[in-house]
Amino acid sequence: MARVTVLISTMGARINNITLPCFSSDVLYVVVHQQPLAPFSFGRDDVLYIVSSESGLSKSRNLALQHCSTKYGFICDDDVMIDVKELTKAVDVAESKGSDILACRFLYSDGSMNSYPADGFLHGVKSVASICSIEILVNIVSLRRKSICFDETFGLGTPLPSGEEFIFLTDALKSGLEVRHSSCVVCTHPPISSGMDFFSTKEKILAKRHMLMRVFGPWGPLLMLVFFAKKSKVLVAHKRLIFFARTFFSIKG
Repeated sequence: MARVTVLISTMGARINNITLPCFSSDVLYVVVHQQPLAPFSFGRDDVLYIVSSESGLSKSRNLALQHCSTKYGFICDDDVMIDVKELTKAVDVAESKGSDILACRFLYSDGSMNSYPADGFLHGVKSVASICSIEILVNIVSLRRKSICFDETFGLGTPLPSGEEFIFLTDALKSGLEVRHSSCVVCTHPPISSGMDFFSTKEKILAKRHMLMRVFGPWGPLLMLVFFAKKSKVLVAHKRLIFFARTFFSIKG
């Protein structure tokens, strides 16, 4: 019986980016294909292919979570290479620790890797900000018990094109779920990261503003000031300090 489902979100022609590992009895796949250009078939019994006419990454993630039939689900993108051995090892860790959410590691295809906390580290509201979506292994039973899902007003394909992972994880923490770090390197990703750009457009800036207000409520304005101070050097380096400040702190934002 399969132990984990890889939950892949894709859109249009990007489905051609997906490369699935060889069959393993431990792993199933759910592929949510938004706005397909043509019918598509993987020709595999271990893949559940779902067509959606909607747009929005968070809607895609939620649809995949709804169709996950295993105890564990791994959040994934369409340009990721899965390491099945490491993924099943991560499931072992989650099982042994009783973790609700296990934040794993990924490797860039150029061989580099982000910095990570020590194995077994328990995340809090501050540290989950560093977790990428393709590092998240979730206990589906725990999520459903606490009614945790992605906020569909955030994420790619919406007017607020980021922040959905942070909101998802902080919602989980607030509900009493545990987020633990694991050293398992579960996948490989191209050496690009959209999360590094939080300042190039009005929409990206407002996403950060509304994310902080959504997570911290009355403390949101204070956290906005902290975020601005922390990122000021980056904004100056990219000549976006004034543009960012005017948008981020605008009354009309």
